[in-house]
Amino acid sequence: MIKKVGIALLFYILLSIGLDVLNIGPQVFSLNQDQVVATVNEEKIYKSDLQTAMKSATPKLSKDDSKQIDHSLIQQQIEQKALEKLIHKELLLQEAKKENFQLSKEEKQKALEQIEEHFTNESELENVLDKYNLSEHELKEMVEEELLVATFLEKKLKGLAEDNRQEELKLFLEQLKKKNKINIQM
Repeated sequence: MIKKVGIALLFYILLSIGLDVLNIGPQVFSLNQDQVVATVNEEKIYKSDLQTAMKSATPKLSKDDSKQIDHSLIQQQIEQKALEKLIHKELLLQEAKKENFQLSKEEKQKALEQIEEHFTNESELENVLDKYNLSEHELKEMVEEELLVATFLEKKLKGLAEDNRQEELKLFLEQLKKKNKINIQM
């Protein structure tokens, strides 16, 4: 059974990386025309994936703040952080699959139900899916992938004190980077 913290983490990940695809529209789905910005082993990360991750990380600034900031530098930093997040996510997904880590049908179903609860009715969910040319199957795949990564991480970091989790996660990700082929093409 998934802990509430795990579900909260899953929902955060979905909103910050996965489901934010709903905010940029159908161009995400024309991947054959999309530029590859990085590969993790043989898996490609596309510019549209990066733009989605950047959109969720871009801070909203007031007009006064906006005048005093070097936008190109901030944009570059956001782009680097977003790409790093996407690479980490792909590394974790691949590692989970490599270790044959699987979710139960119940875990998957519970996560989907919790996502659906955020809509007032089924037609609201269908309208959002239609608006952005996303099928229920695609949504389900996104939820399952994000849940797999979140649950895998929870298992890897289980038993560690909260202060040690961040450090242990950094070490784990660095080890994954060293033993996998990552090619950044920007």
